[in-house]
Amino acid sequence: MESLADLEYPLKQVSQRELQQFVPEIRIPPTVGEIWHFPQEALLYPSILMARLWSEARSHGALLRDRTDVVDIAEAPGVTTLQLSDGSHWQGDYCVLATGRWTPSLTSMLGAPLAMIDANQATQIGCGFLALTDPQYVQLRSNLITPELNVRPDGGGRLLLQAPDLDYRADPATQTDVDGYIGREILARLRRLFDNTDHAHIEKLVVGQRSRPADGLPAVGFLTDMHRTYVVVTHSGMTLAPLLGRLVALELMLSKRDPLLEPYSPARLINREARDFAAIATIHFPAAQ
Repeated sequence: MESLADLEYPLKQVSQRELQQFVPEIRIPPTVGEIWHFPQEALLYPSILMARLWSEARSHGALLRDRTDVVDIAEAPGVTTLQLSDGSHWQGDYCVLATGRWTPSLTSMLGAPLAMIDANQATQIGCGFLALTDPQYVQLRSNLITPELNVRPDGGGRLLLQAPDLDYRADPATQTDVDGYIGREILARLRRLFDNTDHAHIEKLVVGQRSRPADGLPAVGFLTDMHRTYVVVTHSGMTLAPLLGRLVALELMLSKRDPLLEPYSPARLINREARDFAAIATIHFPAAQ
């Protein structure tokens, strides 16, 4: 198997001292081995990105139809038609389904159900816990992946926490109490990881439901031979959104499909069952959560 270094992906091994200069509050156990930094990666704040994108779309005449469901999709040469739950319809040259874990129910309207992991099931592949803290005095400016806890800043000093090894307990049908076992365990791990967090509290604890194609890889491309309805669905979709948005626009507007997208045609997933695919190997890597 090729490593990131083999693929010439920018990465750098750093010392414990260098990490503590970058995150002064971090507590590094003596058992910690290699520490890696990815200098060209960036942190994305979803709410800020969405505000920016919507502002730009509105300036170009885009219309937002909020809280309106799509009840049917129909394709014809040169046009896609959406029937909406308010009784109206929409027509356009293309329809882009960037609809996350709801994608299979929409693609089924065109007779092309997409094989995806069922995020409504209580499995660590389909869902996991996400905890949000109150504001903390921690100088973290990037994603941090550790053996016990994954952490990312969420604005205003708040931290978003994830402990993938606890996800086997996650059930989207059950409300999770911040003062229950999961909340207490995540909080204990946070306090072991950082100084200044002895009085931290979890403000919100939810079960996140993952948008995950059945083979664990993105599905990006036209859904049918009519080439009117386009699908974009992947795990880590928000992280990949800036790149995918550019590549999808290039294909729709200029009919140029970037070579990066070639392995990810939705065709491999259409009219298949999730059980047709082998277990997703990336589930064992914290970064893939």
